[in-house]
Amino acid sequence: EGKKRPRAYLDWLTALESEGKHGEVLAGAQEALKLLPAKLPIRAAVADHLCAAAAKLKETQALRAGRWEAFLVKPALARLIDLWDVASDDKERVELMQQAAQHAKSYLAHPPRRQETWAEWREDDSEAMVWIDKSVLAHAYLLAGDWDTAHQLAAHEKTLGWSSGDNTQGLIMPFFLVLLSGKSPNALPPNLALVWGQALQTSAGFGYRNESDKEEKNILKRLERVYAERLDKAVVTSDQRKEMLSWCLRVGKQRTDDIVGNLHRGSYDKAATLTAACAETLQSQGKTAEADALLDDARNRFPRHRAFQSELDAADHRMGRSPKRKGNKKI
Repeated sequence: EGKKRPRAYLDWLTALESEGKHGEVLAGAQEALKLLPAKLPIRAAVADHLCAAAAKLKETQALRAGRWEAFLVKPALARLIDLWDVASDDKERVELMQQAAQHAKSYLAHPPRRQETWAEWREDDSEAMVWIDKSVLAHAYLLAGDWDTAHQLAAHEKTLGWSSGDNTQGLIMPFFLVLLSGKSPNALPPNLALVWGQALQTSAGFGYRNESDKEEKNILKRLERVYAERLDKAVVTSDQRKEMLSWCLRVGKQRTDDIVGNLHRGSYDKAATLTAACAETLQSQGKTAEADALLDDARNRFPRHRAFQSELDAADHRMGRSPKRKGNKKI
C-alpha cells in the first residue's frame, strides 16, 4: 500500500521501531526508498528511520547512504550538518560537502513552488518540500574548503541586508576574517567573536525558521562545532590570504559607509563592530599600524556622527584601547 499511500511506510517503520526490530526497520526503509519516487519529500522521513536503525546496528555505509537520501529531497542546513557528521575523516567530509554544494546549487536553480512547502494542513511536514536559501550553498562551499567559489558567491552581494538568507556576504566575509586571524573560534578577539557569532546565529535562524527556539539553539551549537572542526583543518595559500584580506577590508569599509552614510542608526553598532573586527584581524597578523589606521579612518570619515563615534568607542573599549583624542575632543 506504500506506493499509493507513502505515509503507510512511516506507520510501518514506526511500529517496527517501537518493537526494537532495527534490522527490519533498515530493510523496510531501504525497500521504501527503492520504490518511492525520487523527488518525493517523504523520502527524507523514511531515510531518518533508516539512519536511526543503521546507527543502532552500527551499519556505517547504510547510515551515510540514508543521510544523503534525506539531503537530496530536503537539502536544509541541519541535514547538511548531518552529512558532515557521518563522514569518517576530513577527506570524506570535503567530498560530501562538495557533492552537497553541487546539489544545493541545482536545487536553488529549480526551487519548489511556495505552496509545495506549506505543511499547516498536514499532520507534520513529512510531505512538504523544503525551501532553502543561498546560505545553505555558502555553508557547503565553506565546509568543503572551497574558498575561491565561496568568494565568488559573495563578491557581488550588497553590503546591506546581511540578515537575509539570500545574502551570503554576511556569512562568508566574517568567516574569512576568522580564517585570516589564525585563531580558534573560542579564542577570537572580542569584536571578531561578536561578528562571527552573529553570522552563525543568523544562519541558525534560517535553518529553523518555523521551529522552536530550542531547535535553533541546537543547530547553532552544531554550527559552532563543525566550523571549529573545519578551521582546525583549513588550508589557505598566501595568495588566497592576500585576496581575502583585501576583499574583507573593502567590504568592511563599504558596509560602514552604506550604514552610517545612509543614517541607518539602528545598525551603527554593527558597522563599528565590523570595523573593529577587521582591525583585530590585522592585529592578529602583526599589522598593528594598519589596524590603527583603519580605525582612525573610520572615525575621520564620520566626525559629526556622534552616535557612530560612541559605538566606535565601545568597540575600542572591547579591544582594550582608549579612543584617541585631540585636545579635549575624541577623534
